[in-house]
Amino acid sequence: MHEKALLNRALLVLAKNTDVESELLEVERLQYQDPYLDAVVNLKKNSMTQKFVVYVKRQPSVPQLGLLINHFRENRTGSYGIKLLLVADYVSPKLSKFLKENDCDFIDSVGNAYLEFWSVLVYIIGNKRPKVFPGTTLSRAFQPTGLKLIFTLLCNSEDLINRSYRDLSDISGVSLGSVGWIINDLKEAGYLSVGENDKRSWGDKNGLIKRWVIAYSEKLRPKLVLGYYQSLQQNWHESVDIKSFDALWGSEVAADHLTRYLKAEFSTIYTEEQLGKLVLMNGLKEVPDKSSGNVEVLQKFWKFETPENSHLVPPLLIYADLISSGNSRNLETAKLIDRRYLYAAE
Repeated sequence: MHEKALLNRALLVLAKNTDVESELLEVERLQYQDPYLDAVVNLKKNSMTQKFVVYVKRQPSVPQLGLLINHFRENRTGSYGIKLLLVADYVSPKLSKFLKENDCDFIDSVGNAYLEFWSVLVYIIGNKRPKVFPGTTLSRAFQPTGLKLIFTLLCNSEDLINRSYRDLSDISGVSLGSVGWIINDLKEAGYLSVGENDKRSWGDKNGLIKRWVIAYSEKLRPKLVLGYYQSLQQNWHESVDIKSFDALWGSEVAADHLTRYLKAEFSTIYTEEQLGKLVLMNGLKEVPDKSSGNVEVLQKFWKFETPENSHLVPPLLIYADLISSGNSRNLETAKLIDRRYLYAAE
């Protein structure tokens, strides 16, 4: 479903279920620019009216929404008295809880909604997802193999993108045959530009970072989980030499090291070695799922070394894991990581 058609349907369903009226406004009337903005709308119920900037995301995920919420807050759009409205095909009960906790109003095409402005409160959840999603297919670059190569390119100096396909294969661990079509997909999408003598440069590095974060969380990260554990000792990670276990800190622990802004409550470890020594010597007890523990261990998926902060995963991965957590304090810290280590002036 096209964004405009989805927005119109969601507004019609909202009006039918709640008597909330809507008025689409001209985007040009705004006094600020927002590249993610799809529309501007006034919502009205009784005598109460609220202006919203609208982000239409057909099948949103927590990482994607975490990025958008951070972007909205970073732009200080709220200082104009304007709120954020997400419009989606479907918002699950779990996703609705995340949005509500982060003060993000939403409506979807099947009647789920959360709106809070002035004295108006609408909160509807539980309507079932549509039987068919009109979908789009991610390019091969954003499947697991492509994500590994993109990660290697983003975490190293820019001259790496002009190395031979064979070199890129050796450095990333991605097969030689795959490197070519991944690079071509990035060119076609505008993330890579090609100049004289076929020299490659970044076309939209910041956009690629954002898309990688979302695709990594959905496509690659779930395949990397080796186990979840419970540590009985509070702040156990502070006394652990993680490199002695051929492992690296990620997410909250790594973010604490880089920013000193976040006190880690959950430990994320990336390793390419067997877990026995790590688990046994640190008294970690295996648990069935993430919600039952405070430690997760994932398979390391890159081959290059990071000399600076060699006990931590690269900043891009720290950022991605903070965003994918959906935790509001982690989202705030992710903004610091983005500003200090990731943002590329273009």
